Parts: sequence; structure tokens; C-alpha cells
Amino acid sequence: MIIDSDSKISQLDLYIYTQILPLLTLYQYFTTYVCRDLQRAVDGRILKVRVLTDLGLFAEALITLLRLLHGDRLPHIGDSNFRQVESKMPAVMFDNSKPLNEQANLKVRFD
Repeated sequence: MIIDSDSKISQLDLYIYTQILPLLTLYQYFTTYVCRDLQRAVDGRILKVRVLTDLGLFAEALITLLRLLHGDRLPHIGDSNFRQVESKMPAVMFDNSKPLNEQANLKVRFD
């Protein structure tokens, strides 16, 4: 990822965001598998999507957001299982190396 002087994200923000990603993964593990707290698990995923989009990792952010919207791996409060998902999640082919307004990326964004 190339950051120029006119970019909205500074070098310090980039450093902080890259340091936060492993902590977010640990937070998601604890909220999903240990505490089984549905609200905190969703909040952690939303925060992860925000950090990934600020870093310009749109493919990973889109996958995380689709998993959240689809209900994949969300804890079920009543027992030790996960919520059952009725259908398969659609395959997403977003390319980070191409611009956002590339035809293939636009198709993924608006479908």
C-alpha cells in the first residue's frame, strides 16, 4: 500500500492500525468462544471492518462484513453451539490491487 502526502491516513495511524489488528483478533476470540457475548462479538467485527477499510484492505473488510451480515460464526447464547446459517455465503472476488472504481470491484460493491 502506497501512502502519499495527500492521503487521509498518516504513517502513525497506519502503524497504530497494524498493531490493533492482532488485538482485535484476540478480542473476537474471547467474545465469540470464551464469553459467548453476541453484542460484543458483533461490535468487534464492526470495529475490524472500520480498521480494515482505513488501511485500504477492502477485500478483507468486505469478507468480514459479509460474514457478519450473513450471521456466520456468531455465538448462540442458549448453548455452546453457533447460530445456524440457512444458506451459503456468496463468493466475493474483490481485488485490492485494482482501484475501487474498477469495473469488477464496482460489481462486487453494488451486488
